[in-house]
Amino acid sequence: MAEIVRRSGELALLTHGTWAGGGKWLARRLEPVAPDLAARLDETAQAALRGAPAGLTSLVTEVLDAAGGPVWERYRRSGPRRTP
Repeated sequence: MAEIVRRSGELALLTHGTWAGGGKWLARRLEPVAPDLAARLDETAQAALRGAPAGLTSLVTEVLDAAGGPVWERYRRSGPRRTP
């Protein structure tokens, strides 16, 4: 669960073109670009640990949608074709 929270925060930072800080810096970096996202991630993670994961699922979906949506199975991104 901690990985989901951390990666969601990092994605939110990257979406805003901001350096992805780690540890305590993640929350500090989030505040200017996504006010109270760090607090919401913490609250929903705590609720998920108590057996109510819906809030965290919804919040992670919100972060993913802001970045262009989730990448699903079989997604393939091709680079430029190489010529021999």
